Amino acid sequence: LMTFRTKNKGEPIAYKTMRYERPLSKFVVDKHRIDAIIYDRMTKSEYIMDIYGYCGFAGLFEYAEAGQNLEELIFGKENRNNPLSKLERLELALDVANGLADLHSIDSVSGHSAFVHTDLIINQYVRTGDKFKLNDFNRGHLMYWNATSNIDTCPYIYDELNPGVQRSPEEYFYSEQTEKIDTFSMGNIFYMILTDEHPFDEQYIEMEKAQELVKKGIKPKLSKRFIQSNDPVDRALLKAMSMCFVHDWRERYSSVEVRDFLTEELRKIRAH
Repeated sequence: LMTFRTKNKGEPIAYKTMRYERPLSKFVVDKHRIDAIIYDRMTKSEYIMDIYGYCGFAGLFEYAEAGQNLEELIFGKENRNNPLSKLERLELALDVANGLADLHSIDSVSGHSAFVHTDLIINQYVRTGDKFKLNDFNRGHLMYWNATSNIDTCPYIYDELNPGVQRSPEEYFYSEQTEKIDTFSMGNIFYMILTDEHPFDEQYIEMEKAQELVKKGIKPKLSKRFIQSNDPVDRALLKAMSMCFVHDWRERYSSVEVRDFLTEELRKIRAH
């Protein structure tokens, strides 16, 4: 996408459109349509970027004045020279959880989400004001309601390539998937916020080998200083990660449950 800065009554807004050299197709049209629909449905959330208008391949969006995504903050020079405090890291993790929990709450019925992001990575969170907000929904999946049971949504099979090392086991098995794939991916973002490291980076292994580790239930390594830490923020982030990294998606916590846990932990820490 190309992004331009324009103004609306003195306030900057972002105009995003496809690069001119990209080929057009019905598939691409549908992905842009889904992207706009989700932005529109989520205007009530303060943890998801706002949309102001959409047509075809173009849209008007909330402008990120800082121009910084969460990956740039965690792995940038500023954090290396002046590391984030423990409390700031917990607040960042809660921003992440709030954005995903709100996304999974779109038209949800009995706790079952109507939409799956499917591409939840750390740079999808962009700083706007004092928050990091979730964006970019054009790879997302709209869930179907299970008309047979009439109590939940239908898992789906995604048989195209799932690259990277920050996805859930079921994505690499190409088996049944639900919104819980996003919850697993969120655990990797918590890992980066806690450690200032990318998952599996310390092992320096090929993507395919890392994916095999994920399929076997092996998690990114943690140093003893985190595992043995008594710091309440470290303990909270470790617990949140474990809630996300449950191997069986049927037993995995929801993003709402993770959000609620972190909200309560932050409340308790601030109270002290």
